[in-house]
Amino acid sequence: MSVKNKIIIIIFLFIVLIPDKLQAQINTISPYSRYGIGDLVNKDFSQSNALGGIGIGLRTPYHLNIANPASYNAIDTLSFIFEFGMKDRVTQLRTSDMDQTFNSINLDFVSIGFPVTKWWAGSIGIVPFSNVGYNIVDSADLDDIGLVEYQYQGEGGINQFYIGNAFSLFKGFSIGFNASYLFGSMNYNGKAFLLEQDNVQNYYTYDSTIVGDIYLNYGAQYSFNIGKNYSLTLGAIFNNKQNIHALKTTTWELRDDGGNITYTSQDSSESNEGNIVLPDNYGFGFMLSDTKDKILVGFDYYHQDWSKSTFFNENDSLRNSNKLALGIQYTPDQTSAKYWKRIRFRIGGYYSSTYLNLKNQQLDDFGITFGFGLPPLARQKSSFYIKGRKYKTSFNLGFQLGRRGTMNNELIREDYAVISLYMTLYDIWFVKQKFD
Repeated sequence: MSVKNKIIIIIFLFIVLIPDKLQAQINTISPYSRYGIGDLVNKDFSQSNALGGIGIGLRTPYHLNIANPASYNAIDTLSFIFEFGMKDRVTQLRTSDMDQTFNSINLDFVSIGFPVTKWWAGSIGIVPFSNVGYNIVDSADLDDIGLVEYQYQGEGGINQFYIGNAFSLFKGFSIGFNASYLFGSMNYNGKAFLLEQDNVQNYYTYDSTIVGDIYLNYGAQYSFNIGKNYSLTLGAIFNNKQNIHALKTTTWELRDDGGNITYTSQDSSESNEGNIVLPDNYGFGFMLSDTKDKILVGFDYYHQDWSKSTFFNENDSLRNSNKLALGIQYTPDQTSAKYWKRIRFRIGGYYSSTYLNLKNQQLDDFGITFGFGLPPLARQKSSFYIKGRKYKTSFNLGFQLGRRGTMNNELIREDYAVISLYMTLYDIWFVKQKFD
């Protein structure tokens, strides 16, 4: 298949097919996703997922790294990389008198990376930006009314279609940016049932927020050698406060005990066109590795100024968030004939003070990660080759164990486990095939 045909097929998948798949799936089950714009999604692709989510200083020719767009030109000038992944998340919600477990399996991301020139590389992909998904039932005994049951449901989220570019300005120094289009809808529904009353009107409300706007973020990386055996990459990312256009529509209904609608505001729903203000965001990180590609150590720090963000001019009681992440990768011997010695073993951890502040308590999120980068079972070359070039297609497994929230002050604690499976497909562009 020619390069031109590959590009046409990939663009068709991104624009036509993939967004529908992302919109249809339920990506999270968390009562905390009802606040702000939902659960923010980490940009941890196949390698960084098992390394605690590091990415600011991460620079490798084997995988894509959306966390820092300056990393795209780490791939060599003849490489084409196609990556996609899936996640299976098990979440246990616990309070002092409740314990429930939920499971969800979802497509995580689809992305490609490619060279443009010797000093310019690009990436195109679709990733989730935030997720909303919850189903909460509560009740209260009200004077003169009796027992009232409340049901709250939410679903949807924001997706990110990005086109990224990275440029080498001089030896070891690269800058990059992602020009993204954020799109999606967040739906919040509420119901109130009067359980001890006859011939009453039950109350329904439907809130829908549709998002669609441009979003920009930037990055830089500088790599240099330390002696003869090690190299260090320093990285930084930044994006300033941005207004994201949104349309919020609210509909009210009254229904009788049989579920029949007796009143609706659907014909004159309240629509509010406005902005979601996303905050300033910056981060710093580094990656230290040896020249034999045996050891890799990375560390990241992120800060987001959510206290100044607004949602249709409302703050939603959010706080500034900070995150620390650490990851280590070890490869016994990538040139060995023994398969296990070519496996990339990964481990990491993270701690985050999230943007959620409930009952005067800012929620923490922390956990550990580990996983493996699995090369092809056979070491034979692909059907065509260039002298000295290795076959880089790989499978990547990631495991994550974490906790968010607390059971204090009648809050909910989330214990979660995530299994991730990613595939990195490697090909060579603009080279005539040589068959064995």
